[in-house]
Amino acid sequence: MKIWLKLTLVAGATFSLPFTGHAGCDQWLQRKLNPQSSLSIALDKLAFGGDEGVHTDALLVLKDSKLVYERYGQNYTVNSKHRSWSMSKSIGGIIMAQAMDQLRLKPSTPLEQVIPEYRGQASLLDLFQMSSGIRFNEEYYGIPVNSDATKMLYLKGPQVGFAEYTASLPPRVDAKPGDHFYYSSGDSNLIMKAIQNTYGWRGMGDEYAQHPWDLFFDRMGIPDATFERDVQNTFVASSYMYMTPVDYLKIGQLIANRGIYEGERIIPLWYYDLMTQVAPGVQKRALPGTSPTRAYSALFSTNLPIEGRGLPSEYPGLPEDAVLMIGYQGQLLISSAKENLVILRLATDKGPVFSSRRNELFSTIQRGLKSADVESFQSVQEAHPDWYANRSLIQSASTLTPRTKVKFGDYFKLPQLLHALFAKEMCSCLFVLKRGFEECRQDLTATLPNLLRAALPNRPTIDVNWRQKIVTTQLIPMIGAKSEALFFGDKLGCVLKPE
Repeated sequence: MKIWLKLTLVAGATFSLPFTGHAGCDQWLQRKLNPQSSLSIALDKLAFGGDEGVHTDALLVLKDSKLVYERYGQNYTVNSKHRSWSMSKSIGGIIMAQAMDQLRLKPSTPLEQVIPEYRGQASLLDLFQMSSGIRFNEEYYGIPVNSDATKMLYLKGPQVGFAEYTASLPPRVDAKPGDHFYYSSGDSNLIMKAIQNTYGWRGMGDEYAQHPWDLFFDRMGIPDATFERDVQNTFVASSYMYMTPVDYLKIGQLIANRGIYEGERIIPLWYYDLMTQVAPGVQKRALPGTSPTRAYSALFSTNLPIEGRGLPSEYPGLPEDAVLMIGYQGQLLISSAKENLVILRLATDKGPVFSSRRNELFSTIQRGLKSADVESFQSVQEAHPDWYANRSLIQSASTLTPRTKVKFGDYFKLPQLLHALFAKEMCSCLFVLKRGFEECRQDLTATLPNLLRAALPNRPTIDVNWRQKIVTTQLIPMIGAKSEALFFGDKLGCVLKPE
């Protein structure tokens, strides 16, 4: 309870700062839309055609600083905030790199030096490159009650802190820091904790609470972004950032401009270099349970070939220099500096159903740009057709075989995960995204579809205290265990209360 009171006091002192609304925030865009072009017709059908489980909420294409395609669905608009899910790792990576410069932390800084609870050999750079050597299980197959990602976000993490939970995990026995790739949401939260600790040790706690806005959001003209924190007041870099489509586009254009916004360098040059080259661990090996074809860099993905393992670029329909932010349920933000191209897709897909259609989306955009009277771009497949002569070399991440199987005992762990998930995500949907109750419930049913199918017909009851902005969920009303999520304002969003 002591930790929770601390969060309440700090959040109460922070979220009351004034900020502007969304009205008119998209005036910087130049629009060159042609709803009758083959680009518009093809993208309308592909992204908004009503295919099973595909719920596109926004799709925008920016080429040569002109918006050539823009459409919204599911009652989202240009002014609606949207979840980022794992795209927040990438955006958070920029913020964390800026903070490291301010604090004079180096990528080579040992993690043990800045997080005393951690015992191991990883450096901050290993965390950026998803090569920490911590045995974090990032799986969402079946009923993910044993996934460390869901344990961190909804089960054990809310009691102690997300980074604290990750730091408590044992080291891998099959890999050492820096010699492999394994995608881990816990790694990004550990970096943010290291930064928080360093601010605190230097008596700069107030600066930590404001640093995402001072260092990044305000400088980018995105003052009303929401960046949620955990019970330890640590920003959740893995998952919980919310912005409007135009805000995301600005960040995409920042990357297409090689880290420069309105003449000012926003992305530190050392970090821009890191995020545009394949990490050494990726070149060596991808561990079981993670994508073997993902050319990861530093909290971003690239479309470069993985030369160390003889793999071509994962997305033939994109430029080779494309930098990708990828989030759960179909979130995509793609930038190419060479082609001055930005592609944004926001979605509430039913799980990863759109993953196998990414290349189709990219190729459709490339073919359709000319019909929109805009110069198209050169794809990797056009530049290197020989790379794709043997398609068996390419294995989509969506076809990975899960390593863990659902056991009978796992079903007894469902209730806590269900009501915790419903409380936190309903709170963020209602009070951060400002969606209607039924819209939020519908969005939520797509979040972990296998989990909800397993729980039928047992769905948590949802009670909303609209005045205090608290969401309470229970499987057995009045007498069963419950979860509560509280809203701390437009900047800090919602937090799941420790049980």
